[in-house]
Amino acid sequence: GRAGSERFRRVINTTAFTVSQGKTLSDSMARFSDVFSEVETGIVRAGEAAGNLDKMLNRLAEQEVRSHELQVKLVSAMVYPTVVLIVLFLAASGMLVWVIPTLVRLLTEGGLKQVDFPVTTRLLIYFSNLMMHYWWAVFMGIVLVILLIRFYLTTENGRYHWDFLKLKIPVVGALLRKVFVLRFVSIFGILIESGLPVVNALTIVASALQNQIYRLKMFEVIAKVSQGEKISKNLAETPFLFPETVVNMLAVGEQSASIGFIAGKVARQYDMEIDYALKRLMSLLEPLLVIFVGFSVALLALAILTPIFRLTQLV
Repeated sequence: GRAGSERFRRVINTTAFTVSQGKTLSDSMARFSDVFSEVETGIVRAGEAAGNLDKMLNRLAEQEVRSHELQVKLVSAMVYPTVVLIVLFLAASGMLVWVIPTLVRLLTEGGLKQVDFPVTTRLLIYFSNLMMHYWWAVFMGIVLVILLIRFYLTTENGRYHWDFLKLKIPVVGALLRKVFVLRFVSIFGILIESGLPVVNALTIVASALQNQIYRLKMFEVIAKVSQGEKISKNLAETPFLFPETVVNMLAVGEQSASIGFIAGKVARQYDMEIDYALKRLMSLLEPLLVIFVGFSVALLALAILTPIFRLTQLV
């Protein structure tokens, strides 16, 4: 994290020095845009203008804690399936490199021809030969594919398509949409309550959303709101990104001139919903992984045991 780095300590010392020389905290932070996000600088600037900087710093600290906790939960949810898949891949690779060649040699020495092997065994032999003799080509092919994908993701179209695809993934996509809605309402609520104008608040929120689909929607909303339209009306046009319940709550906030307070309430609700969604995702992933691993082991066992059984019949 930033707090543990030597550079961050130097940035804090420099910021403290410039503040002591008469500059505002927000201006001092803005000098280090690679360290302090636009959201953080915007909240501090709004707090300075409204004369409630201490309150805004507390809100910012709470937001950072919630954001960190959410990130930890998301990473933790992915650890179990990732470890299982890596172990399965390593075990399968070991079988292809050591077990299958030995099995083929024993079977052919026993009088069984490779044409008599079942389809699953012949497929394993094919992949085993590929790993044994052309591992360099496989490795280069994987590296080339990764480099091409990374290059494509650096393009505007690539980022757009990848961000859209992530939102469409079954179960995971719904969770990601909740995460982005939470980030939108939580940051927007803090900025509005700090006294920042709506358009300025939306502009800062757009920079904080790390998804091109949501960011483009924010820019569209900013353009319409600048012309006098309501936020809720424009968000309602994309129910895939912003659910009807969120839009209705924000509409109530606009009508009662308490949109910042309402956005905060929606954020707390979505915080709980994401917790529930993560637990549901893990409860779904665990049996699916067990089934997948069991199916994979069954296929390997079938590919190995079937030719051995045929060999015993020949004997």
